[in-house]
Amino acid sequence: QMDAYNIIVFGSYISSLSPLIVAFSDTIAGASLFVFVLSVGETLWSPRFLDYQVSASPDGREAVFMAFASAPLFLSKLPVGWFSGYLLEAYCPFQSQLCHECTEWIEENGCTNNSLIPCQNSCHFCDSGDQSCADSLCQFCDSYRLWLMIALATVTSPILMHLLRYQLREPQAR
Repeated sequence: QMDAYNIIVFGSYISSLSPLIVAFSDTIAGASLFVFVLSVGETLWSPRFLDYQVSASPDGREAVFMAFASAPLFLSKLPVGWFSGYLLEAYCPFQSQLCHECTEWIEENGCTNNSLIPCQNSCHFCDSGDQSCADSLCQFCDSYRLWLMIALATVTSPILMHLLRYQLREPQAR
């Protein structure tokens, strides 16, 4: 039987790696599998985390200890909001900004059937037969890199929990 700390770390790895599913498959099935795997991981670590908080707290101070233990989750909201905005701007730019840049390229270079390959290389998307290809250009989003960055950011927590396990474990489990 695994102790609470090991289950927390194991469940955290599962939850933190779940964005890789959407990175490799940005479909409805991929999103559904992402939510399922994320939920399985959270089902493992979340109840054990509450149990761990109570077991690591001093006798008679459980409520105060649990409140302080939850503070990092509360304080992380601001940087997470900034980080998600940054990722969306970097990997899924606002349509008017992208359309403006690609429309300028199209005006300079054209995007006809004769120049389809250069247009695809410079604009990333170009429908065959479409003279301007601006409609498909406006939908560009690099979801692979977006979700890969999210996975890299989220996997840092279980890695740190694993590396610092001797400092973070409750005293009787060491």
